[in-house]
Amino acid sequence: MMKNILKQILPYRLILAYRKVSKYKFILLDFIYDFNRFNTHSSSCSKWKAGQLEGKIIAHYHVIEKGLSYDNIRFGFGFGIVTNLIDLLEQYTDHFNGKGNLQYYTAISVVKKYIKLHAEEGFDISRVERKFVDSGLSDITGVSDLGGTLYLDKKELFEKRNIDFKNFAFSRFSIRDFTPKNVELTVIKDAIKIAQKSPSVCNRQTSRVYIVSDKNKIQQHLSFQSGNRGFGHKINKLLIVTSDVNYFEGGIERNQSFVDGGIFSMSLLNGLHYLGLGSITLNWCVNRKRDVEYRKMSGIKNNENIILMIGVGHIPDKIKVPKSERKALDEIITLL
Repeated sequence: MMKNILKQILPYRLILAYRKVSKYKFILLDFIYDFNRFNTHSSSCSKWKAGQLEGKIIAHYHVIEKGLSYDNIRFGFGFGIVTNLIDLLEQYTDHFNGKGNLQYYTAISVVKKYIKLHAEEGFDISRVERKFVDSGLSDITGVSDLGGTLYLDKKELFEKRNIDFKNFAFSRFSIRDFTPKNVELTVIKDAIKIAQKSPSVCNRQTSRVYIVSDKNKIQQHLSFQSGNRGFGHKINKLLIVTSDVNYFEGGIERNQSFVDGGIFSMSLLNGLHYLGLGSITLNWCVNRKRDVEYRKMSGIKNNENIILMIGVGHIPDKIKVPKSERKALDEIITLL
């Protein structure tokens, strides 16, 4: 009632200005909400949460792995990195024990391989060796198969990639019609396993997947997402992909979780297609209020950025999909 009265008495330009200011206000509040979550949960200011410390351990050991993989190894490389890595591992041992954590054991294995290589070449890194022994980490056994490097044969590598990926990629469509047939969790897990091969910054592997199977619960989750009208009730399994910001640090990595989570999501979509399932990507474009409400309902933690949802199901024998014409290459390519 009051809005209609104001529309009649206020100049149209003033109404437009008010709308613009309102949009700016809500954009700013949403940015502040994102900033507060990233600042609170990333390892920018605190490094004592298990995930934050694990992220730094992975980033450090991956630097050593890269150095070990070069053809012409510069002996003595990464001295400061491996020293810091031992410190981080000691902190993880003291605060979180470390037992059963694959990344913790991988880091220990990488340090052992670093020391072994230098010993074989007669290059003195005795300070690192002493530090590693004094930490007690050198006594941990059974980790030799973890981390380090792999030797690949070009012929074998090319034989394995000898598939018609172009036609595979062009055969994948967003599916919005599914049969009532149940999708087995084992197949979903296989697709997630495929997606785990996705590259991530410093190999931090921050992507997480939540699986919703119950029909009623799927509808409850979908009620927070605005792009599933007309087909959401047909979805058999709902996946929510997130990325853990505990593993990122500083302003320069503020967007990296979305990059890593996006790459992972595309691999997951391809994995689902490869295993014969249909899927539909559902965006997570919400304001701070809806994000907070959804987290309360779903139990998804504040330290995880929600990347997107994926609806999954079996495809009918005949199906109609949008053509979704792609832009001409000239529109998206710029030669520099």
